[in-house]
Amino acid sequence: MDDIWECSDCLTVVGFPPLLWETLQCLGYTDPPTYDYCECDVEGVLQCEMHLHITEHPTNTEFRVRCILAIERELSDTCQIVARWALMNICQENEAEINNTQAKFFPVMNQTSLVWHKKIKALEKAKPQMPEYTPMSTATHLQALDTLYKNQEIELKIKNTKLKEAEAEVQALRKELLMLNSQLSTKREEKEQCKQELQKALERSRTKKRMRTY
Repeated sequence: MDDIWECSDCLTVVGFPPLLWETLQCLGYTDPPTYDYCECDVEGVLQCEMHLHITEHPTNTEFRVRCILAIERELSDTCQIVARWALMNICQENEAEINNTQAKFFPVMNQTSLVWHKKIKALEKAKPQMPEYTPMSTATHLQALDTLYKNQEIELKIKNTKLKEAEAEVQALRKELLMLNSQLSTKREEKEQCKQELQKALERSRTKKRMRTY
């Protein structure tokens, strides 16, 4: 496959991309993020490299321009992952502003911060009879789901690293085996050649003995 880059706003995708754009709109952004991506074949394995770009804020210079990179297997997974990372970064860096939006309980990168700790404590105090109990329970559920996802993601990366190391070791052993087989074949040829030369030498020796006898 040729390395052809394409661009999309991913607004028709269900999941994290529209949540990211809704959150950015609440912060005053007027242009949606852009997703530049390239699907290519790397040694027989399909990969998708994506760059998510969040442009300048129209009025607030404190919001920085950012580009987030992700490389995954398929386009559908890559846009979800890169949008999730961007959303967590946005919520982490703008906790005060986010606190007044629908993204108030979206997970952040650092879940040990004081602001996030207060939010979780507020969730824990919600009573079943309170009108906000259902969305708070949902937020708690999503928080647990996100934590589980991140842990599985880390575990998968560890397993993939071990798998690559094992594949590299197998490849090295195969090369070594091929080299040893080649050396063995050479030794067999040398042995056969020595055997033939020895037989010829013995035959010459017998011939000389017969000639001396006569």
